[in-house]
Amino acid sequence: ITLDTIIRWCIMVFMNKDIEEIKEILVKAGFSENESAIFLALLHLGKGTVTQITRKAGLNRTTG
Repeated sequence: ITLDTIIRWCIMVFMNKDIEEIKEILVKAGFSENESAIFLALLHLGKGTVTQITRKAGLNRTTG
């Protein structure tokens, strides 16, 4: 499965699922909790600074 496929699928699913359900699906696909939060923040924002992305993801910027 490619990242492009995951992105397209998440966008389609995004309209019908809540964020927590999508995060759970991404974790099952191999993403960490933080990676899934960042991924969804980027889907929502499109692009942004590290500060904007981490705020949207609800993560502390020093989180690894």
